[in-house]
Amino acid sequence: MEKEKTTDTLDYLIYPFFLILTMWTVFWYDDQNLMEWYTHGLYPRKISGLQGIFFGSFLHGSMQHLVNNSLAVFVLSSSLFYFYRRLSFPIVLWSLSLPFLLTWFYGRPSYHIGASAYIYALASFLFFSGIWRKNRYLASLSLLVVFLYGSLIWGLFPLENGVSWEAHLSGGLVGFILSWIYRKKGPQSTQYVWPEEEDDYEELLVVDWQ
Repeated sequence: MEKEKTTDTLDYLIYPFFLILTMWTVFWYDDQNLMEWYTHGLYPRKISGLQGIFFGSFLHGSMQHLVNNSLAVFVLSSSLFYFYRRLSFPIVLWSLSLPFLLTWFYGRPSYHIGASAYIYALASFLFFSGIWRKNRYLASLSLLVVFLYGSLIWGLFPLENGVSWEAHLSGGLVGFILSWIYRKKGPQSTQYVWPEEEDDYEELLVVDWQ
């Protein structure tokens, strides 16, 4: 089967761009008007704090916080949309919301905001998906994720004050679960097809991009 034609319109870059643009617009408006929108973030075990499931990923406490997350959001989201086009939208929606839902049950009594949970979910999904599918291209992507974001593992532990390790851990778990649930959808393992003619020694590589 042919690989999905995602590079014609470059939409795998457009969607991550608008995601980041939304985060920057929200931060700018909040900062300019002193709206204190962090109060719309997730607050564990409070009914009013459940709104953070929908808004938490788009809220950031500082410019540095936003800048640090933006590059990772762009790289990981672009990779998702390029390699997992048909799965990208449900993966994005679940990754934006489910980590905060899990954090609501066991997080510290404080506001949890930022795209870090989303980043952990995508990094985990991309890494484990490459393992489950046994596809050499996706396996290479898994190694690239480890190379670029392997240090994220330290964010899973309560080592730094003011950092929501609970949201990070939830994101990692969500990404792992999603990679397993969707393991049979999207690009599959690499297959080699040999021509029936014995005189034709050319090896044909076929990748199943469902």
